Formats: sequence, structure tokens, C-alpha cells
Amino acid sequence: RAPRPRRTARRSARAGPSGARPDRSPPGPGRSATSEPPAAAACWRPPAPGSTSPARCAPGTAARKAEGQTGIWGWRRVRDRGALSWPWAAVYRLARARGRAHVRMPCCCDTSAPMSDRYAVIGNPIAHSKSPQIHLAFAEATAQDIAYERLLAPEGGFAAVVDAFRAQGARGLNITAPCKLDAYAYATDLTEQARWAGAVNAMKFDGDRVLADNFDGVGLVRDVVHNLGCPMKGRRVLVLGAGGATRGLLLPFLQERPAGLWIANRTVERAVELAQRAASRAVSDTSVQACDYAALSGVGAFDIVFNATSASQSAQALPVPTTVYAPGCLAYDLVYGK
Repeated sequence: RAPRPRRTARRSARAGPSGARPDRSPPGPGRSATSEPPAAAACWRPPAPGSTSPARCAPGTAARKAEGQTGIWGWRRVRDRGALSWPWAAVYRLARARGRAHVRMPCCCDTSAPMSDRYAVIGNPIAHSKSPQIHLAFAEATAQDIAYERLLAPEGGFAAVVDAFRAQGARGLNITAPCKLDAYAYATDLTEQARWAGAVNAMKFDGDRVLADNFDGVGLVRDVVHNLGCPMKGRRVLVLGAGGATRGLLLPFLQERPAGLWIANRTVERAVELAQRAASRAVSDTSVQACDYAALSGVGAFDIVFNATSASQSAQALPVPTTVYAPGCLAYDLVYGK
């Protein structure tokens, strides 16, 4: 039987979109298997109508990818392939075999393509937040295409940071300390819970509208009562701190009908203000009191103690006597520092 003739790949004489034959030379310096090519050299816009030459994209591809903008498509030159993971390495090999000078693949140029929904958590400090890991895990479990990041809000700069994030097409924000009161002032539409609390922990952007809610207390009650099996009804409850986090806890706590709800704060006037606000919504069998930390030594022990201060972020000891903890007391910290 005569041997079959060896097949050879037919090289196309057609030029690529740039009008020149493709560069088939091996990657040069800076294009190793572990490095990404420079954004300005690798990323191209699709050709304009009536033109055969794609324009070079502006630098910033890597930075925009780091911000979580995925799902964007554009043109890349075959010779600028750089480091590619599967399946894009196979796409490039196929393009080279067919004599193409450019290939369409993910990048950050073609803004007409769909983007991932962008969300973030904002606060100060913010580097310790685990919200990106948590929300991306939820998104993966529910087949949602999102990008989630952290935003640092400098003192007095909350509105400017949020305005810039909205201008980039963001869909919403989670709010953490110390920005919950700033978010309340920024919102245009408030739920009843957010309006009563005077603080916001989540915002949704809908055109010119900013819809805001506060479900800090709802989630905390569910964790304590259902997950930890510690009912609050008929118990003595102490909350340390009188900031935005505490504001979101009071109404859901009162709905659980504890025997007593105490609010302690370094500045007693703020604690008194919140206690008076909560007392107007408390049922007859729930007592609402306020004091400073020094006065806690004379008010007895509590069944549940919530730390709503920022002491944990800097590993500071709580300025409270050990007598506030009853035997078998549940001590719950709302803030983590690592």
C-alpha cells in the first residue's frame, strides 16, 4: 500500500485587518509564558465603519481588569499574544495557522459588549473587608455575573467616591463603618427601616435615584436567634456603641421583645438620644436604658452583649467591666479586624 502524501498547512496570502501580513516571529523579551503583554501594545479597537485598520486602544487594560471589569471584547494582534491561558492560547494558534493578523477576544476596549454588574463595599478602613469574597461566592452559587471591589472613602469624601463609582456604570454599594450616616444623607429613596434608623448599609443605583435600605439588624437577629440558637425574648441585652451600626440594630432587637435593652457609649448624650428613639417603638414589657461605660459596673449582668464599636479593628480592649457578662453570656462582635 502506497504511503499517503503528507499534508501541509496552506498558508493564506491574505493580509490581516491592518493591511500587513501577520508577524510569525516567536515572542520577544517581555512576552514570557508568565507575563502579560503591555496593555497599549496588545489591545486594539475594532475597525471603524469603512476602515480596515483597527485603532490602538488607550493604555489601562490591566488596571481595568484589576477593577473587575470582565466580559468586555475587543481586538488583539496575533503577534502580541503574550501570556494566554486556555482557551485563548488555542485561539491564537488557530489564528496564526489561518494567517490572521488580529483576533477578537476579551479586553476592555469594546464598551458596546455586556459588562459584569459592578458592586463594591465602601468604608474606612476597608482593606480588611471580606465582602468581595462573600458576595462573589454568592454570585457563583446563583450564576450571577458580577464584579465586586473595595472602595476607600476618605474623611469628607464619601459623596465624591460614590459619584465616581456610579459614573463607571456601577449598580450598587454595601456600606460599612464609618459611612452609614453619610450614605443616609446621600440616598434619594429610603425604606422604612433605613428612615427610622437614620443609617444605611446598602444602596442600589437606578438612574438618578439611589434606593437605600438597612438590614443590619435583620441579619444579626437571624444569626443570633436561628443560627446560634440564642433567643432574645425575655433576655437582658447590652449594645456597646451608638454609631450607625447600632442605629440599624435597635428596631429588629425591639421586635424580639427582650426584657431590657441597654445602650452604652463613651459619649452618653448619643446613647441617650438613641434610647429615647428606641423607647418610642418598644413594647410595654421592654425597658430601654442608656449610660456611659463607667456606669455599667452598677447595672448588673447581661445575657447578650453586642460590641458595635470599632475597637476590634485596632485590637483595643473594650472599656467595660467583666461584671456585665452573666454566666453563659453570648458576646457578639459586629466588627472584625483581620
